[in-house]
Amino acid sequence: MNKVGAFSVGIASILHLDKVLDAELVYLPPLLRKRTQCDAIAGWGMKPSAASARQFAKDHNLPYVALEDGFLRSLGLGVHGNLEHSFIADSVGIYYDASCPSELEGLILASSQLDSVAMERSKLAIEQLGQHRLSKYNAAPDYPVSRVRSGSAVLVVDQTYGDISVQLGQGSPETFLMMLKTAVKNHPDAEILVKVHPDVLAGKKKGYLLEYAQQMSCTLISEDVNPWAFFDVVSDVYVVTSHLGFEALVAGKKVHCFGMPYYAGWELTQDYQVCERRDVSCSLEQLFYAVYVQYCRYLNPYTGERCQLEDTIELLALQKRHLEKYRGHWVALNVSGFERKMLKGVLGFGATVEFRKQANNLLSDFSTENQNERGFIFTNNQATKGSATTDKDVVLAVANNKAKLKLKLGSLQLKELGNSWLHPLSVEVDESLAGQLSVDLIYIDPESGNIIDVITATKLFDKRLSYFDSVSFWARCKRLTRYIYLTV
Repeated sequence: MNKVGAFSVGIASILHLDKVLDAELVYLPPLLRKRTQCDAIAGWGMKPSAASARQFAKDHNLPYVALEDGFLRSLGLGVHGNLEHSFIADSVGIYYDASCPSELEGLILASSQLDSVAMERSKLAIEQLGQHRLSKYNAAPDYPVSRVRSGSAVLVVDQTYGDISVQLGQGSPETFLMMLKTAVKNHPDAEILVKVHPDVLAGKKKGYLLEYAQQMSCTLISEDVNPWAFFDVVSDVYVVTSHLGFEALVAGKKVHCFGMPYYAGWELTQDYQVCERRDVSCSLEQLFYAVYVQYCRYLNPYTGERCQLEDTIELLALQKRHLEKYRGHWVALNVSGFERKMLKGVLGFGATVEFRKQANNLLSDFSTENQNERGFIFTNNQATKGSATTDKDVVLAVANNKAKLKLKLGSLQLKELGNSWLHPLSVEVDESLAGQLSVDLIYIDPESGNIIDVITATKLFDKRLSYFDSVSFWARCKRLTRYIYLTV
């Protein structure tokens, strides 16, 4: 394909999507759709919003490319500005539609032909996902799941009512009820943990299992928590079509499928429905290779370059470690407007920062027991400038198990920018805790404020990106357009 048309301005404004498609991506407003020659039409999966794109492709005998987020999507949600690290582009079907074939299904059917090198690569990647506890989204806190009683436990996964993957994955409200009843019956002595969306519990969205779970005295889990925290405490996972089921397989759990998700029907799960097309068995390594290595397309969203699964794992693991390292509440003293923006990139969105001019009653505001209270932040190595804080105060704070951070710009900078529109490319963080000093050199994407690795930072530095460069400016317009499209 040389040229792919998009009817949606949201799709057309996705950064570097042309690299993912290996084709020129053009936006087709209604007046240009019949005048512009394209080799294919792209739309977002099988959602109703892409119906016109699918119909146009059918009427003009063009391939329809179904786009979706990849299974290692990003650190946080896209609506919060986190850029995509992986995509899916399927010109046959889409992975969650069990009613027809997809490119993924074809890859799985052919997975028996994979060689030992591919199997070893798959095995190592599975180990890395477990080691770094990575999921599709990776911003959720990683702490033990709240349980009512000790002993064995199983997880039952609810989904948002009307989810397209439920509709196309042979699921229904009755399927969810049968799943919950089966889990209770199969594990009479276990605690039944039911994972529901927080908005469902708050009444903002509708799920399938809330009322039934309450009637059956199940333990409702609504907090945002890393999926691997569930895998630490459960033996079995019950799903209809949720991708969490495949992540549970990767974690070595027994998975019960009541719908027909893409990972069911290959003799790796306990299935309650049948798909006649899926008539072969495969190993977890074969299935993983087809799903994560062959089907997903990976991208470094900061350089715009295609990359491999292992590169994405490494970058997301770095971002996740950084997020956890500085998660908590900090008090920042004498921080200017530009430096406040810098802190957002340095600490990440897992941290909350209280900005103060003076340090009145600073120590009394902190308790030694509250681990969420992390400590104090200074910039430019000036701990007392314009503040009532003294060195003695800082020593006492460190003695009370609170940290002290001193921030300054690192040596690697896009110096020609010379303005506060962008984040600094590198920042040095000196952390004092209990008399110990550690120095952390952090690299930040100037555009998004996300943490990046040193190789990515060096590439950005070598490109000498200018804020007013035409390419960079157009990229900013695309990002702004997409932000407006997603939030309106």
